[in-house]
Amino acid sequence: MLYKAIRLGCKKFHEGGFRAEHYDEALKKRSNWVDPDMPSLEEARGLKLFANQWSSHMDATEEDIWNVLNEELPTLKLLRCKTILNVCLDETIDGERVSDLIDRCFKRLAKSNPRRRHYNTGASKILHIIYPEIFVMWDGEIRSRYGYPRY
Repeated sequence: MLYKAIRLGCKKFHEGGFRAEHYDEALKKRSNWVDPDMPSLEEARGLKLFANQWSSHMDATEEDIWNVLNEELPTLKLLRCKTILNVCLDETIDGERVSDLIDRCFKRLAKSNPRRRHYNTGASKILHIIYPEIFVMWDGEIRSRYGYPRY
């Protein structure tokens, strides 16, 4: 049930609902990256700033963010052909379930943030800018707009 709601919410989001100016700016900057699959260290700084514009409290250093993304780049590239609207989480790619690949990328980035209380929010926003087709931004305000009382 929650997965179907996220898919519907993602579709509504991309049709123009629930967007903010700094989101559109982040996507525009993303389109100008030298390497479309991997942000530079300077671009990682911009990702951290983007996440924190929505109260993510992302205290990880730009270097930590960049290092995790660089280490997970092979996994992120495997997910490139998937979208939230057509993914089968039980499907396997190179012997691993898609859900495990997504989970690993998210958890590694989330754990780079020393302020554990808000770590999910920053990681979801950063990964969404890098691969919006598969990673969904999620925080308290987004959740409440879709009518979910808890994570």
